[in-house]
Amino acid sequence: MDYCPNGDFSPSYYDNSCGKRDETSWGNNVVPDVKDSKGNIPVAEVKKYITKGNYKATRITSKTESLTLNGDGTIVIPENTLVAGRLTWDGKIQAPTILQNTNTKKRGSVLVKAGWNSPLIFTKPVTVTIPVTIANGKKVKIYYSSNGKNWSTLARTTVKDGKVTFTTKVLGYFLVTPVN
Repeated sequence: MDYCPNGDFSPSYYDNSCGKRDETSWGNNVVPDVKDSKGNIPVAEVKKYITKGNYKATRITSKTESLTLNGDGTIVIPENTLVAGRLTWDGKIQAPTILQNTNTKKRGSVLVKAGWNSPLIFTKPVTVTIPVTIANGKKVKIYYSSNGKNWSTLARTTVKDGKVTFTTKVLGYFLVTPVN
């Protein structure tokens, strides 16, 4: 991992352009397997993190090779992945939650929020799976936003078994829209 001064957890933080950082102070964050009544783990909460500038960061470890969070959709976080969020981040990572509204439903789109109260950045790609009502085999575009207002294209994929699956190094808002 790189060490960039002033709380820089941007992509340059992870690309070796800022020198090496000793990670022994990170410790391990074994995330407990707290399941809901359906046997899902909808939220993981990490307790140890470091604060640097305007960001908090931690290393995700779990009792298995990856951490899987299930809600309206699924997030799979690989073992030993570093995650960073704004200082307001409370250490929680939430499985995808569908925030459908009239406009998105009418267009056949799905609006989803994943992460928690802050956009999150990961050092390894996390896998996100979201259920959709779009027909199997239909091509879709996935858009990302850190605030739900400004959007950029993240990926294109195809609906399979009523779901879309993609990888990303950021969590926030996702919009899945059919490609015409």
